[in-house]
Amino acid sequence: MATLPWAAADLSNWVGPPQIASSGQDVEVDGWNVPSNATILDGWLSAEDQMVGVGNGSEWRTDTTRNFSVGQYIDSTMDHFDGRLSIEPDDAVSEIDSFVGVATLQFEHTTIQESGNTSIWEPGIPSLVNGTQIGSTMQMPYGNQPANAHGGTLVAATLMNRSVPAGIDASFEAGIPIPSPVNHFNLSFWHWQHTDANDGMWLEYKLDNGPWTWVAPTGGYNSNITLNSSATPAGTPNSSSTFPVWTSVNATGWVQELVNLDNLPNINTSVNINFRWRIVTDANSSASPGWFVDDLELTNVGGSTGYWHHGCYTVTATSCGYSNNAQGLLTGTVDLTNAGSGSEIQVRLEWDLEGSGWDNFCIELSSNGNTWTDISSSTTSTTSSCRSRSGAIPGNGYTLPNGTTYGDESNGFVTLELAIPSTFQNSGSTQLRI
Repeated sequence: MATLPWAAADLSNWVGPPQIASSGQDVEVDGWNVPSNATILDGWLSAEDQMVGVGNGSEWRTDTTRNFSVGQYIDSTMDHFDGRLSIEPDDAVSEIDSFVGVATLQFEHTTIQESGNTSIWEPGIPSLVNGTQIGSTMQMPYGNQPANAHGGTLVAATLMNRSVPAGIDASFEAGIPIPSPVNHFNLSFWHWQHTDANDGMWLEYKLDNGPWTWVAPTGGYNSNITLNSSATPAGTPNSSSTFPVWTSVNATGWVQELVNLDNLPNINTSVNINFRWRIVTDANSSASPGWFVDDLELTNVGGSTGYWHHGCYTVTATSCGYSNNAQGLLTGTVDLTNAGSGSEIQVRLEWDLEGSGWDNFCIELSSNGNTWTDISSSTTSTTSSCRSRSGAIPGNGYTLPNGTTYGDESNGFVTLELAIPSTFQNSGSTQLRI
């Protein structure tokens, strides 16, 4: 008969110190007691890294108020955890957990500058204004302004968080080099207005070191303002101190404006162009939000191909002359179905002709291809040749509606805005020829 020894299993608990202060060094301690003939089959040890208070023989004794209101804090604080004592953070290495206050925004003065009252225009974030938002509008005690930028986050504003003051004349301006060639050179921007009835807002431009000059958008202005002569910009209609501007006693919402720059006098011989958005408020103006401008954009088609040319063209000489007694026609079809009262045809051309009663061009319309009506000259009759008609282009000088006069050479492309005669309005397919 075989006999086997008895086997028994048991657990040996930790008998070492509950805390071990290593100070970063190796420490050896006795942790378990086991019988001398025992075999250890498995073991578990859980350790936790903690800050151990070993004491230094001193104490912090409370006063009669039974709290820590009396005493000195050395490298400690009760401010960080709402009245509980903790080690004071080192501001050289601590992380920032919140930002308190309002950031101040400024224009980048190398690209955008102010003139007049220079404390009026500022960049702002409409969505951060302390007002009541109703849809896209932020209701303020003095009127309605945008609740959001038209695009992005920032806008140019006349004091984002306050009403625009009375009796101010303030502008912000920006500029660029003029592209070459100038061809469909346009400025577009979005703006929001809410001002007093006697306030005015408008756009001005300056070529190189020339004067600031009033300019109208393609849609025109909706009001007028009267200034003294020293404050009136150049270029106003009839050089009058009473001239068109924007004014709106109700919030307009975001509205886009377009300004065509091709026909500005001397645009093709200048190097730089600057623009400024100018607001003037009446001395007795009531409080209102003011003017907000966003998404400024300048575009230029430039030297596109596909032009029709009649005359002489050379790449080997500085100039050449077109042939004598030459006549040319460019004919096409336009759809005037929806061209009602007030509609215009825009034609973009560049010319270098002898003018006077010799070499000119005319623009004509026809509904049947047989009888034609002149829409560019002083007469609508086409019984005489174009060169001999009164007001043919360039003739003795051709003047645009904005007052710019061109002679024998246009020195660049010019956009002609020609009224459509009533007999051709809403007439459908119509022939046009130059």
